[in-house]
Amino acid sequence: MREQDAMDVMNDSMIDEMIDLFGRGIDKAKLLGAASVKLSFSRHESHSCRFSGGRLKTTNTRRGMSYHISAIVDGRLGGVGGNRLRDFDTLLKRAVSLAPHGNRVYFDVYPAPSEYVQVQTYSPRTAELTRQEMVDACRTINDALIGHDDELYVETGSSKSISESLLMTSGGVVNKNTATGWGLHGGAVRTTGTDIFHAGAGRGWKHLNDLWDPQYIIDRTVRDLGMSATIVPAPSGKMKALLDPGVFGAFLSPVTMGINGRSVAQGNSPLAGRLGEQLLDAAITLVDNPHRDWAAAVCMDGDGVPTSVHHVVADGVLKMFLYDLDTAAMVGQQATGNSGCGLYGLEIPGGGRTHEQMLASIDEGIYIRGMLGFGQGNLASGDFSANLSPGYLIRNGEIVGRIKNTMIAGNLFDLLQDGVELSSDYERPGRVPWALIDGINVSAAR
Repeated sequence: MREQDAMDVMNDSMIDEMIDLFGRGIDKAKLLGAASVKLSFSRHESHSCRFSGGRLKTTNTRRGMSYHISAIVDGRLGGVGGNRLRDFDTLLKRAVSLAPHGNRVYFDVYPAPSEYVQVQTYSPRTAELTRQEMVDACRTINDALIGHDDELYVETGSSKSISESLLMTSGGVVNKNTATGWGLHGGAVRTTGTDIFHAGAGRGWKHLNDLWDPQYIIDRTVRDLGMSATIVPAPSGKMKALLDPGVFGAFLSPVTMGINGRSVAQGNSPLAGRLGEQLLDAAITLVDNPHRDWAAAVCMDGDGVPTSVHHVVADGVLKMFLYDLDTAAMVGQQATGNSGCGLYGLEIPGGGRTHEQMLASIDEGIYIRGMLGFGQGNLASGDFSANLSPGYLIRNGEIVGRIKNTMIAGNLFDLLQDGVELSSDYERPGRVPWALIDGINVSAAR
């Protein structure tokens, strides 16, 4: 298949056809006895390439289409999905017939259309990204890393996707959307005796802009390789720790999981009953922002409820829980427009110093770049332990080497309760800063 043929598939939109089919389907479902109906459709194509061991290994094109039918009968939900339009009427009848035997739902009707914020999800520049440009970017990263050290094992990859989707409900919502996305990553494995170290970086976005930057991935990987070349004895005891944005995000897991309204209602969240409490250091504000163009941009949730920007934690104080339509009805709250009661896009306002300035202020401490085994702790209560992978020793404001066989442990609520400083800068395209904390327990194998 010629590349242009693949790129033209999404230009032949199925949305109008699906609007007509879904409209007739809603009427049929009601005649069959459904009180409320929701229908969703998605269609996508993706293109990717991968270099491994210094050579181009694969280039792929994939396409897919699916739809889902949800019907409510006597307060219970039946749902089926398919990918063949000729089966639509059969599956519609099946969804209605299964509903009386399905899970209970706590709402009667899907909401009527209301105003929502328009967000940018489709980028013509991303749609026009060619396979050759993707291959060339991967080759640039591959060649630069091998040129840096020809004994490295290098892998790189890139991808792009184009999709269209439709949501229709018996409440009258008709939401159609088109979206694009791309990804670019690269990494290298260095083996020195029994020491195996992996360094790499990647980025993804919906719009093709300056974030598409092979040189960033090269520089980040080479920097990490250089920082890790020297292995130094690991420290032990309580000390300061500079957390990479990804690690800081993981440290917030008890909160980002605990604000799930369904978990709160079921008694599985440690945050139940704690609204209005000083949960974290006053430096920490957690914002759920689904309206940031080209990021986790969502104008309405999967039930047709408009999304909003929510400050779930403000100056360390727990302000709210997140609810989808069903959970909100179950507990008598207002739906927040969060599908699955989860976050869309976490944003955390930063502090006054860059992460480099914060690092330079540390006399003795560690820099946590990554962790292994973090999710195996009791994160709901905040208790955790994890191995550093990788971790670095900081002395007199500088990283002096990588530390191995080192574990950190403690309670996340305690660590983030006081004495937290956030950086003023972010690692693009994310909006989570670096964090400096004090008193983390560090132990090293001897």
